[in-house]
Amino acid sequence: MRVVVIDDEELVAESCAMMLRAAGFEVFTAYDGESGLALIREQLPTVVVSDIRMPGIMGDELVSMLKAQPATQHIPVLLMSAHGSPAGIPCDGFLAKPFLRNDLIEAVKRLAPPDAGNTPKSSR
Repeated sequence: MRVVVIDDEELVAESCAMMLRAAGFEVFTAYDGESGLALIREQLPTVVVSDIRMPGIMGDELVSMLKAQPATQHIPVLLMSAHGSPAGIPCDGFLAKPFLRNDLIEAVKRLAPPDAGNTPKSSR
């Protein structure tokens, strides 16, 4: 299962990626909305995990852009924030920061389509 993690705090993005890789996911990271959007279009992940507050394209804008395009509208988006829940944002899930490793892994598994595999793979 392929996951794209986007957070402008590099340490948060890499921590999430490390937790998900340890659980067997193939993970790609981006540190802003623009590069995250490009990575999503390139990789077509099973699930996207994104911070809400980022410079440039914020998480809510990212969700709107993904849901407006036929190639990406099916991809579930898990938003995360330390600043409260995403009222009015049509995301598929939410995690309040800080969160536990198992909460992240279970949220990603819950959002993945039933036919999405969870095969360990290496990634960048």
